[in-house]
Amino acid sequence: MTTKTSPTMSVRETADLMDLDPRTVGKAIDEGTIPAIKIGRRILVLREPLMRMLSGEAA
Repeated sequence: MTTKTSPTMSVRETADLMDLDPRTVGKAIDEGTIPAIKIGRRILVLREPLMRMLSGEAA
């Protein structure tokens, strides 16, 4: 589990934040809509770029 100050979030945390199904978040990551990195089989969503995207700021 990550903390609020962590630079990354799990797919589930992102889904909870956006009120989406984790599969929808995974699809958006695959399409490049949500900024994320993959380390092995683990997918980590980049917190700052995601928050900027959700607030409407330019990435």
